[in-house]
Amino acid sequence: MTKVFTIANQKGGVSKTTTARHLAYFLGKMGKRVLVIDNDHQGNLTQYFGYDPIKVDETTGSMFHVYSEDRPMRDVIIGTSGGVKIAPAALSLAEAGARLAFEVDSNGVLKHALKDIKDEFDVVLIDCGPNLERLLINALMASQFVLIPSKTDAMSSSGIPALAQTIAKVRRSNPSLQVFGVLPTIYHRGRTADDAALINLQKQAEGAGIRVFDPIPAATNYDKAAAECRPVFELFPDTPGRHEYETLAKIICEI
Repeated sequence: MTKVFTIANQKGGVSKTTTARHLAYFLGKMGKRVLVIDNDHQGNLTQYFGYDPIKVDETTGSMFHVYSEDRPMRDVIIGTSGGVKIAPAALSLAEAGARLAFEVDSNGVLKHALKDIKDEFDVVLIDCGPNLERLLINALMASQFVLIPSKTDAMSSSGIPALAQTIAKVRRSNPSLQVFGVLPTIYHRGRTADDAALINLQKQAEGAGIRVFDPIPAATNYDKAAAECRPVFELFPDTPGRHEYETLAKIICEI
């Protein structure tokens, strides 16, 4: 059965897109058929795969057309290397989010769009923007799992309770949805504030019965690789975080 993951946190700058890109990278290397969905109007994941959001929006189409024009998702998916494909996004997706308010089934559009193609993939990763709008609700309705990246600082982890409340509400309509775990990111090992934030995050998650994965260390190479539109481990194989992302990808394969 296809595994569908929403990658979300109400806070921005917590490596949601970086996480989606590198999980896709390792899952592809493991021979998995992977679809990544850019569910954020900023289109950062689309750019990370080397595509111009404006151009794909005008030519092959984007998630805006899936949400607003009922275009089949197969028509907008772009093939990449290593068994990984992407459904891109552009700024127009913000308009789609607003239009959903007038749809009869405003929360189930993405789930419906995935029906025809889901079996063609082993894993679907949905990268969401830093908010709790209808696009996120659509992602949660279409998913079985939620992965929550959280930078190791107090402000980033403060977004988790609001997301948890949203997940609880979505479960009323999608009872199979569960929190896969929290992924600490941009972690500066040995820095007092980071260590304290990580301990606090682990305590909060433990109290809620949520798994916390090994933290992804901070490294400037991630920004350099994003600028080159390539996975960091292709450019800088020894970048900290390789083991953690690869291990997480293996865990996804095993569930």
